[in-house]
Amino acid sequence: SDLGYDLSSGIYSNYIYRGTRRLGTSLLSEGQVGWKATKALSLNARVVNATALAGPTANPIGSVENRYDLSLRYKAFKSVGFTAGWMYYDWNKARPVAPDTAEVYGGVETNWLGWHPSAFIFYDYAKQRGAYTALTVAHSFAVANTGWSLDTFGAIGFDFGKRGGFSPTINGLRNGLVSMDFNYTLCKGVEFGPRIDVDFPARKALDPAAGANHIRVVPGLGFN
Repeated sequence: SDLGYDLSSGIYSNYIYRGTRRLGTSLLSEGQVGWKATKALSLNARVVNATALAGPTANPIGSVENRYDLSLRYKAFKSVGFTAGWMYYDWNKARPVAPDTAEVYGGVETNWLGWHPSAFIFYDYAKQRGAYTALTVAHSFAVANTGWSLDTFGAIGFDFGKRGGFSPTINGLRNGLVSMDFNYTLCKGVEFGPRIDVDFPARKALDPAAGANHIRVVPGLGFN
């Protein structure tokens, strides 16, 4: 079929985005629909929701953020693809952790011997004018004859001239991330398992109670 979809959801001890701790215990859910227009060209629509289950703030528990993402991907070669997109951050006004804002972005993704390095740049043209650049690499390891797999992910991010909104002016290294996702295949297309993220923020977290510039280990449990 030319139309596909993907759903995932998980509970995590913290919601950390690009090195910034935005919420405490949270439910993160994601839905994506993709349409393959041609053999090389595809259009994708994605929605991510962050719901606070608990946290250090006095704000009520509930939905906090919706992130809307539209992207176009072109597979130029067997192992190289280019992506361009637009992303909108919609925050619940009852929990104004950050202002609504929007980004345009572009990047290149590759596949070399099962490793997936990529480079993306996101430009915020609304509240926090400036750019965020992410360099990432991912790889999946199958555990033979067990039904388990280990998905690994590493990223390093840099800010260039971002200001306004909830951030001071930032230039240079913003954050690093190492993620390990253990998945067990329950049935075809459905996986479940624990995840551990290790975040290395390079700037003060939004929530002063969270502390500044320290490594944070974030366990979670999810399905996709």
